[in-house]
Amino acid sequence: MSEQEPRERRSLLHGACVVAGLIGSALTFLRNLIGNTLMVLALGLILACIMAADDLAGKVGLGEGEPQPPAKAGPADPGMVYFCLDGTISERPFSGDRLERLNRELASRLSRRSEHELCAIEAALAQAADDEKVRAVHLDLTLTSGLTMAVASRLGKALDALRSRGKKAIAYAEYFDQGTYLIAAHCDEAYCDPLGEVGLSGIGIESLYYAGALRRFGLTPYVFRAGEFKSAVEPLLRDSMSEGVKAECQELADGLWGLYEREILAARQIKGPLLEPAPGLVARLRGHGGNLARMQQEQRLIDGALPYEELMARLAREYGADPEDEAWPLETDYRDYLRPARNSAKDAPRVAVIYGLGTITSYTERTSDFTDENLLEVIDSADLDEQVRAVVVYLDSPGGEALASEKIRRGLERLRAHGKKVVVSMNGTAASGAYLVAMGADRILATPSTITGSIGVFATMLGAHHLLNEYGVHQDGASTHEFAQAAIAAPLGEQAGAALQLSIDSFYRFFVDTVAAARHLDPQGFHDWAEGRVFLAGKAKGLGLIDGIGDFSDALAAAEELAGIGRGKAQVVTLHPSSADPLKELSSMFLGSTIGMMLPQKAQLAIARLTAILGDQGGSAPQPRLMAISPLQPRI
Repeated sequence: MSEQEPRERRSLLHGACVVAGLIGSALTFLRNLIGNTLMVLALGLILACIMAADDLAGKVGLGEGEPQPPAKAGPADPGMVYFCLDGTISERPFSGDRLERLNRELASRLSRRSEHELCAIEAALAQAADDEKVRAVHLDLTLTSGLTMAVASRLGKALDALRSRGKKAIAYAEYFDQGTYLIAAHCDEAYCDPLGEVGLSGIGIESLYYAGALRRFGLTPYVFRAGEFKSAVEPLLRDSMSEGVKAECQELADGLWGLYEREILAARQIKGPLLEPAPGLVARLRGHGGNLARMQQEQRLIDGALPYEELMARLAREYGADPEDEAWPLETDYRDYLRPARNSAKDAPRVAVIYGLGTITSYTERTSDFTDENLLEVIDSADLDEQVRAVVVYLDSPGGEALASEKIRRGLERLRAHGKKVVVSMNGTAASGAYLVAMGADRILATPSTITGSIGVFATMLGAHHLLNEYGVHQDGASTHEFAQAAIAAPLGEQAGAALQLSIDSFYRFFVDTVAAARHLDPQGFHDWAEGRVFLAGKAKGLGLIDGIGDFSDALAAAEELAGIGRGKAQVVTLHPSSADPLKELSSMFLGSTIGMMLPQKAQLAIARLTAILGDQGGSAPQPRLMAISPLQPRI
């Protein structure tokens, strides 16, 4: 073999490597180009959707300002108005925020379930009551979910007002749960499917307890609390409910069921008990061959059991519509029927409504979050508006972070100091941190089923040193102070634990003193109304924790009275926070959600990269929590 041949082979190999490198570089370039192009297109699509959100939200909204006109006009003579309440009912009116409306519209289209405004349903029922052309309303409650007793009772009150004007109300659900049945009971007629039922089961308050599991996995719960009945921490410390908390929960469940039963029996005009003891119920059911719907029809809980198509055909005959028409009864949907609200005169005195729903936190992702940032923004807006004479704060919250709750209370105090009147309307749950917020009000009203109180404080951590040590992980180092040591693979220092407990005790003392001063109670008698106890509205009123029992309309009337405005003369406006941080809204909307799963991976990564510039959201010391009996929340 000549020397020329190896050189030629090396040359060919080198050339092949160069060509392969060029091809690889070209492929990498094309892959990055295509990926980045998809990313830009995805972001462009998202931004285009945001800009077009006004067009996407074609439903009537009763948030700030006038509702949008309906997508198409309803019939001139509707005869019957149709309320298809599939999905959830929002206590908070929808805002005009484009990102929020986009999120709501996309989620609705993907899940094929809607979100309804409670105030829009009430307005449509009130309009139907005054409309001479309307003879009846029909409520389809088959897919309605997430109702609280307060919301269901509020709709029941609106239905009672409609029926008092001679209009008929018909409710249907394939299966009524206890929430939807509370609405249906206020109708003239209630029907379910022949294979359906009214799912009456009573009130349950229970939790899972993890103490045994924590011991098994070598985890140590560190619990710092003030308040003997602060039950939110018990699942970490026990394998069962303590006797004191069980007695309190039993009293709460009995009280809630009593309210529920009395309302149903009065609305249906039947005698109780609504739910007989299990042996008797099983015997009665056996006599009906196991058919619950037939048994409940005999009990007059429902007026009949029939397929939905049969009911629709009957309603079509009675109210002059064609059941074969695919557009019926959608043409009389309450959102198309509802006229845009007329604003009062621009110079009329205003009552501003602020909503605090869900757990109170200090981290804002959406304008609907119950955070000090969101609430203080709208409080300041009400403060600067000279036409706002009073503010109603609508609460449905189990509590949350202590400092965030206190900052919101201070904001309400500033409002009062500047001459604005503040009324708190408690709905569902308004406990612990939410109750601290209410201490900034001139007057507090609660619905009969509202759970309130829970005046107590806690903070929790989990230590993993037993687990880590067992697998050979230990911790050592040097520090200038004991408190600088992070307890990861070592137990929490005794002095650090003592300092945390002293901090909790201090805030509890502040909480008690704040309530005592605001409600004119004896701070030395706090054992009767504090210690983490929770109460229904009737008992809370007796203890002096609230001023009266009433719903949202009563709170509006109280605000007008305190502000010296004639009843019904104020312009009621809902205040919504602005979207100060659209990237957080985008992240919350598209990452880790049903919508996000529909996006290409490149788009998800792009949104994550955009979100990263929002700053470090790293961990911090455990924050004191003002929580109600969560997770021991009653079910209806």
